[in-house]
Amino acid sequence: MQEELLHHRPERDARPPRLPPRLGRRDHEIAEEPARGGACREREDVRRSVLPAVAPVQRTHAGVAADDDRELLRLPSREGERAVFVRAIYGHWQLVEQLADFWHNHFNIYGYDRYAAPTWTSWDRDVIRKNMLGNFRQMLQATFEAPAMLYFLDNYINRAPSFNENYAREICELHTLGAINYLGPELQQADVPLIPAGEDGAGQPIGYVDADVYEMARALTGWTFGNGQNGTAYDGHPAFITAWHDIGQKTATDMDHLARLPAPITSTRRRNKWRRTIA
Repeated sequence: MQEELLHHRPERDARPPRLPPRLGRRDHEIAEEPARGGACREREDVRRSVLPAVAPVQRTHAGVAADDDRELLRLPSREGERAVFVRAIYGHWQLVEQLADFWHNHFNIYGYDRYAAPTWTSWDRDVIRKNMLGNFRQMLQATFEAPAMLYFLDNYINRAPSFNENYAREICELHTLGAINYLGPELQQADVPLIPAGEDGAGQPIGYVDADVYEMARALTGWTFGNGQNGTAYDGHPAFITAWHDIGQKTATDMDHLARLPAPITSTRRRNKWRRTIA
C-alpha cells in the first residue's frame, strides 16, 4: 500500500490510491470514535502504512550540532508536515483535522526552531491533538509547559531583573484576550473598566493594558524547560530556576481567569476562524 501511495501521480491515474475500507462500521460510530481516541489510532495507522519508516532520533542536540546534521534534527517536523497532507486527503475524520489545523494556527510556533523540530511529534500529539476536543484551560497549560512554545516565545530565557515580555504579551494578545481587547499604553490596571453587572463575567476587566503584560512577564520569570543549562536536566520537561525569578510583589491575571473569559471579550480572530471551520 505504501508503494502504491508514494508512486501515485494524478496525471497518470485519476483514481485515488486504495486505502483499507472500514467494513461493518456505522456512520455514528465513526463520528464518535475521535472522542474515544480513534483519531490518535488513525494517526498511528497513517504513520505505519503511508509514511516511510524512519529510525528514531536518539542523538542529543549537542551531538547534532557537532555533526552539523540539521536534517536529522528537523526530521520529526518534516514527518509531521507529510502526515498533515496524508490525513487531510485520506483521513476519515475531516472535522478533527480542521480542528487540529485551527489550534495549530492559534497556538502558533515555528516548527524548525532548535527545540521545536525534535519535539514536534510531542507538540502535535500531546499538546494540540490531545486537548483540542477537551478543556481550553488544560490546553493552555499544556502549551505553557511545552519546550517548543517556551523557546519560540523566549520565556526559556525570561529572568529578573530584565524580564522578557514576549510570551506574556502573546498569551494576552493571541492565546486568550485578543488584540481587540488591548486598551493601550496610557491606562493603568486600576483604570480598566469592568464588565457590567448582569453580563457574563460581571466585575472582571473588559480588556488588558501594558501593565498587565509586564506583571505577567515578571510572574513568569524563571519558568523554562530542561535543556541541560543553568542546572536543569537535559530532558525537555518544565523547569523552574529560582535564582531567575522576580520575587517582588505583582498584580497579574492568572491563567484560570484568562481561560474562562466570557464571549464579550473573546478574540474576534478566534470567532472568525470558527466561522471558517464550520462553514
